[in-house]
Amino acid sequence: MASISTPVTSAEAARLRTVRRIDRKRLRQNVPILIMFLPVVLYFLIFRYAPMAGLIIAFKNYNFTDGIFGSPWVGLGNFRMLFTQPSTLQVIRNTFVLSVLQVVSDFLFRSCWRFC
Repeated sequence: MASISTPVTSAEAARLRTVRRIDRKRLRQNVPILIMFLPVVLYFLIFRYAPMAGLIIAFKNYNFTDGIFGSPWVGLGNFRMLFTQPSTLQVIRNTFVLSVLQVVSDFLFRSCWRFC
């Protein structure tokens, strides 16, 4: 279905130009705020978004000489290898035990420093 274009009247064109001028004026007025916002954007791009590329390594047969994007893709092969190892459950259990011990010891030492 062909769209029917209606001619723009001079009043509508003038209104659009006024709106564009107002938008440019508001942009110029807000330049200091946008400059203040720039470090926040850069922080999130550098420290939150860019490291996501490193997650690709989990699905590749990573080779240092080929780099992240040049290494061959293995999909879930690395995860299959990890979870078929006989020591996987022991490693996971040890991780949880160490985490719980760290929380308990941290709580005890902090409370001891407060009350001793």
